[in-house]
Amino acid sequence: MTDNNSMKDFMDQIDNSMKRIVKGQMVEGEVVSVTEEDVLVSIGHMKDGIIPKEKATFDMSKSLKEQFNLGDIIKAYVEVEDDGEGKILLSKVKLDRESSWDELQRLHNTQEIFEVTVKEAVKGGATTELYGVRAFIPASQLSMSYVEDISAFVNKVLKVKLIELNKDNRRVILSAKEVERDELSKKMDNLWESIDDKYRVGDIVETKVVKLLKFGAIVKLEEGVEGLVHNSQISDDRVMNPGDYLKEGQDIKVKILTIDKVQKKISLSYKEAVAKEQSTEFRKYAKNEDFGTTLGDMFGDKFKDIFK
Repeated sequence: MTDNNSMKDFMDQIDNSMKRIVKGQMVEGEVVSVTEEDVLVSIGHMKDGIIPKEKATFDMSKSLKEQFNLGDIIKAYVEVEDDGEGKILLSKVKLDRESSWDELQRLHNTQEIFEVTVKEAVKGGATTELYGVRAFIPASQLSMSYVEDISAFVNKVLKVKLIELNKDNRRVILSAKEVERDELSKKMDNLWESIDDKYRVGDIVETKVVKLLKFGAIVKLEEGVEGLVHNSQISDDRVMNPGDYLKEGQDIKVKILTIDKVQKKISLSYKEAVAKEQSTEFRKYAKNEDFGTTLGDMFGDKFKDIFK
């Protein structure tokens, strides 16, 4: 029984090896040799399949020996039935590229964050490669900050999201800006969650004026934490234009009036901080200043006699 099965398997192998291989056919085989230039695959045919490096991998920066091992089972498409040297020319990249769109669709659906290396600066943005598919990062999506020199991003590793995908047009759009925005949002959530540990109503704090509006001034307490100084809290005078009292970039002290953790809002007073500072300075002055002769100096112990 065993001998019969072995003979049958042997005859099946011979039959398979004699079957015609055609261009476009998908074959599966075992890696039997790996060199710097190509991968040799036994596909159960009288001819072995050979995969040149450019058709074996998307990552040309690594050697084939780093990416393939003897005994690996791989699938590939037939590109040429006979390369003229008795081998069948195969392409693994072509097969992988087709399955890449399934992975790209998954990344788009889940909005998963992943890393890419920027390959080239082009008009309007930068390009990279994702599962063998060319992807584009518009200049407006490279960073939350204004991008002046796109070439400065070449060879940089960026955390990105896949924000637009169209297989028919082979359109793959990535965004690093979205990731930065999400990370900043999480950081701010954590910061505001513990805001009471750092700031309290009544505190006088150092801030910087970052923007002047018709109704007041926006000041920065620290990165991610800003507050409003309403016109009514800039001066006791009627303030029609905050720019008459404050300038963008100016460092000022303010008093914290209210903190709203839910709305992430802090209301502040410039005039109360100034008043408190002036009051403190006056007390220091009064304490240290010599105002001259006092009544006690003039009458000495005579007051004691009066009240005996």
